[in-house]
Amino acid sequence: MTTKWASLIGKFLYEHNLTTFKGYKSNSDFPGVGVAVCNSNFDGGIIEAELDFENIGHGTACQIIVSHSSHEFVTAGLTSSSDGSPSGMYYIGMFSNQRWNSLAVSGDSQNLTPGVKYNLKVEVKGSLVHLKVNDVLVLSAIVPQIRPRSQVGIYCTSAYDVFIRNFAITQERARAFVVMQFSSPYNEIYEDVIKEVCSQNRLTACRADDTYLPGLILGDIVQQIKEAKIIIADISKPNSNVYYEVGYAHALNKPCVLLAEKGTQLPFDVSAFRVLFYENTIPGKSRLQDSLTRYLDEILTRSL
Repeated sequence: MTTKWASLIGKFLYEHNLTTFKGYKSNSDFPGVGVAVCNSNFDGGIIEAELDFENIGHGTACQIIVSHSSHEFVTAGLTSSSDGSPSGMYYIGMFSNQRWNSLAVSGDSQNLTPGVKYNLKVEVKGSLVHLKVNDVLVLSAIVPQIRPRSQVGIYCTSAYDVFIRNFAITQERARAFVVMQFSSPYNEIYEDVIKEVCSQNRLTACRADDTYLPGLILGDIVQQIKEAKIIIADISKPNSNVYYEVGYAHALNKPCVLLAEKGTQLPFDVSAFRVLFYENTIPGKSRLQDSLTRYLDEILTRSL
């Protein structure tokens, strides 16, 4: 699909593989602001581009927008300080409620140099955002809320022109990490219901036992929860590992869909949460499919 652009704030010029933000100074002598979005929707994968600056002034920045809505967006990229003092050069942040929330900052903005080409690669996996510059990992952050599938784009602030070349998107399917006891009949619920519903909703379902890597198993599980867009947990059995993983997911503000067989006595800690109760029968599995589909659709399409 050919990438097409629309300017929301400021002036951008679009040519083949080159987008130019036409920098300017505002009435208050602050650098001009530019926001442009493209026609590609994104909910995970890699966005990359090559940046360079005509000149560097106070507040110069160029960042990739990895999630965008009418009132909130998440960016990752390069920035200089607003007053010339030393500050971070690499930045991951979220603009919400008319203010910036810095999620991670590193580097020295005084190293940002005009005429130098910076290859940016932003990788998004669930809550995790990684920023690489010239193939070097410079920053990582956890975004505090789920990002629905949305447009992506470019955010600039500059009194001078900013050049963005070879903007490219590599889509990856978002993941649903499934937490449950590894035994029958839960294995059948996973294979026959959860994986099928996830696939229909453009999600890849995975469990901890699907991954075979050296090292600490707990470390792998923590990483999988961070990289997942949604957590699906079957809490039918009082399993301490399951509850630990659900608790960690809640601490990351992950959307959790809780499942339990009918008749399960829920512990006090989770009794206040909405739970999808199901019967382990053929009709019961069909009803669970319908209910889980509605839950996932609500989570994946709700507005920010």
